Amino acid sequence: MQKTLHSVQCLRGIAAMLVVIYHSQKLLETYQSRIGIPPSIVNATPNLSIVGASGVDLFFVISGFIMAYITCAQRGPHAILPFLKRRLVRIVPLYWFFTLIMAGLLLFFPNLFSSARFDGRGTLLSLLFIPYSSAVSPNSPVLAVGWTLSYEMYFYVLVACGFVLKYHVFSLVLGLFLAGSIALGYLFPSNDPVFNLMTSPILCEFYLGYLCGSVFMTKKVILPKSLAFFCLASGVAGYMLWTMESVRLPLGLFAFLIVTGCIFLEKYFTSKSMYYLARIGDSSYSLYLSNYLLIPALGKICTAAGFWNHFPPAAFIALSLPACVAAGYLAYVFVERPLLTCGVWKTRKKAS
Repeated sequence: MQKTLHSVQCLRGIAAMLVVIYHSQKLLETYQSRIGIPPSIVNATPNLSIVGASGVDLFFVISGFIMAYITCAQRGPHAILPFLKRRLVRIVPLYWFFTLIMAGLLLFFPNLFSSARFDGRGTLLSLLFIPYSSAVSPNSPVLAVGWTLSYEMYFYVLVACGFVLKYHVFSLVLGLFLAGSIALGYLFPSNDPVFNLMTSPILCEFYLGYLCGSVFMTKKVILPKSLAFFCLASGVAGYMLWTMESVRLPLGLFAFLIVTGCIFLEKYFTSKSMYYLARIGDSSYSLYLSNYLLIPALGKICTAAGFWNHFPPAAFIALSLPACVAAGYLAYVFVERPLLTCGVWKTRKKAS
């Protein structure tokens, strides 16, 4: 099994923190209408807030890369079930943990929520990673951030099916399949959440990451340092131009450029200055899931303490980011790692 790249860990940390910033900003939007706090600089700049949401795009590209990175030697039908088992062990325990906490809060403390209500069917479908629509929570799992995991699981199934093909043949077949699926979605619009997942253009982000991984694992292909740096700089510049409404290219493309640049500049990500960012990357899954519960709690605490009367709204983002990072790391140490090593899910630690 390949060792996880240092640059990938750093990018995971950045992606998770972008999502935290986005969720903090969305809470500020809610409080603007609910209790009348003034808009923050992030809320007043819509495209700036979307950059936070693009942490998900970065995660998807990274996930595609990792799937290519760890499966280059896993070919043949016999490898399908072991691969899927490892993916389930990596994703399911922590997601179920936080989903059941959220479901319990909805069931026993409904007054904590303004509109969401407990939905038994929705909870079951959420635990199974099946998208659904309901009057209680349209197109959203119980733990809202879990929508991304439905895409992850679908992509894992596609990758597993590809084990019956040669590595580089599958790269081509996967691209053709996804192109056909996306075209089908455009030709036959539907309200079915499962169909929309399987035909979503966002799947291209996984594929871009997979292509990057395929090239990286081909030892004869080495991106020159200057070109790798150009990719990284272009991706960052694209994000900046997007916030200024100067470009309208998909953010997933810029995420792909950033991932590609960082991957081929891997040796420059080993300095001590990147150590803590990589540690945040280690706990990025815990951070990603836990912040959705923690940020609303922080908002209620700030309201009760009169925070909005003494500090500008943007200060909430500055407060929530380190709080969520710390909580995410604690969840990683005391919840995620123990869940992965308990008797039911026991498995050796692997790159993921």
